[in-house]
Amino acid sequence: NTFVNKFCIYDNEMGYLLGNGIVGTCFKDTSRIVMDPSESFIQYYKTYDSPFETISLKPLSSSLKDNLKDKISLVMRFNNTFKKSRTSTDTSAKNISPSVALFNVKFFMVRNDSFLFKFCDKNTQVNFSDHTKMIIFQNTKKICYLRSMTDRCSLLDLKDVASMSPDTD
Repeated sequence: NTFVNKFCIYDNEMGYLLGNGIVGTCFKDTSRIVMDPSESFIQYYKTYDSPFETISLKPLSSSLKDNLKDKISLVMRFNNTFKKSRTSTDTSAKNISPSVALFNVKFFMVRNDSFLFKFCDKNTQVNFSDHTKMIIFQNTKKICYLRSMTDRCSLLDLKDVASMSPDTD
């Protein structure tokens, strides 16, 4: 349930909604922001591999730099857009601590027929133009193929997938 349900790309920056209600944004400067489902704090990563800084949103500090305020404003806009369609996500904040890293998209890539999302746990999700999705679980070397997010995922070993015929359903 912690995979990209919705996403929007604006000016080479991507906002996303995960199935657990987390909203985040990946910026073109390799920084990213992840907001908890209750919208009380964000975790800001200044660079791709930097540790996060927790920033309370209630109230938002007036001492923040303008470019960080602009980034927070963008993630809030993405959040407001995604809120309209949050019915399919679990937005309950179960034991979420500001000091523990929230699950997030670390990197994304856009191609003509697909969108790739690399998560902080090294798993990968690929959304294809026909709305099918593939999720590759790095640590277990398993793969899940979905025709829609309401499909039930059956895990296959990557080695088994490599030997399948292209006609396999």
